[in-house]
Amino acid sequence: MVVADFSGRKQERRARSFGYRLSTLLRMFRSSIQEEVEALGVKTCLIPFLSELFYEDGVPQEELAERLFLDKGSTARGIARLEADGLVYRIRNRDNRRQKLVYLTDKAVLLEAPFFAVLEKGTQRMTRGLSCAERETTLLLFDHMIANFRPEISKDDV
Repeated sequence: MVVADFSGRKQERRARSFGYRLSTLLRMFRSSIQEEVEALGVKTCLIPFLSELFYEDGVPQEELAERLFLDKGSTARGIARLEADGLVYRIRNRDNRRQKLVYLTDKAVLLEAPFFAVLEKGTQRMTRGLSCAERETTLLLFDHMIANFRPEISKDDV
C-alpha cells in the first residue's frame, strides 16, 4: 500500500496563496487596532462603514452596500448597529421615497480625526520597514487586484 504525502503540497499551496496571506493580514491589522478603535465606541467590523461615510456622508444605503461589496442585509445590520451606537441616522430620500440616506451624527463627526489616527497608526505598524516606493507599489498592486474583481462582481452579487 502506497501512502500519498500531501503535506508538502498543502504547505506549498498555503505559502503561495494570496487569499490566505490577505486574510491573515486583515485579521492581524484588525487585532492591532481593535482596542483603540473600540475605545472610540466603534466595533472593528464597522470600520468600513464609517470610513466610507467619512468620505461621503448622506449616501443611499444601497449605494453604501455596493461601495463596500456587501449584501444589503449585512449593510442594514451594520448601519443598524451604528445607529444604535448613536453614530449614524437614516432618513428617507425625499426625491426617492424607497431610498434611505445614511448620515453621520455629530457624535461620529467628532470621532473622525481620532478614528483615522488609529487607522494610520495601524498602517504605520503594518508597513514598518517598507520604503515609500514599496508602500506606493503595494497600494498600486492592491488597486490592480481590486480592479480585477470589479467586472466579475455585479450589483446582484452584493
